[in-house]
Amino acid sequence: MNDQSPAAGQNYEYAVSIEKIQSRTKKLCLAVVSAALCTLMFWLSMGTADYVRVMKLHERPLFCVASDLNEQGGCFYGFGYSFDIEGDFADGAAESGKIKGATMYIFGMKAGHTSEK
Repeated sequence: MNDQSPAAGQNYEYAVSIEKIQSRTKKLCLAVVSAALCTLMFWLSMGTADYVRVMKLHERPLFCVASDLNEQGGCFYGFGYSFDIEGDFADGAAESGKIKGATMYIFGMKAGHTSEK
């Protein structure tokens, strides 16, 4: 009996440490999944806001960086999406000008096109 008593105590301590590890692992997994979902929701919100502004309201996107602007339009790049915009940008500034047409790309694939009627 004396030989089995310490072993039983060691098994209890071992089981408690495994439970602590499992609890920490669950908390870490929950934190990682929550962070991924928050990031996804943030990205979807930015993309949706830019989509509505460019495709429906014919305004410049908020969360994109302008590139290759000229009098006929230019490209705007966001996180994982971009717009090829046709318009009247006489002074070359992204803030001014009228958008006549736009094509949206998500991860390089065409997602939509609009033009002024």
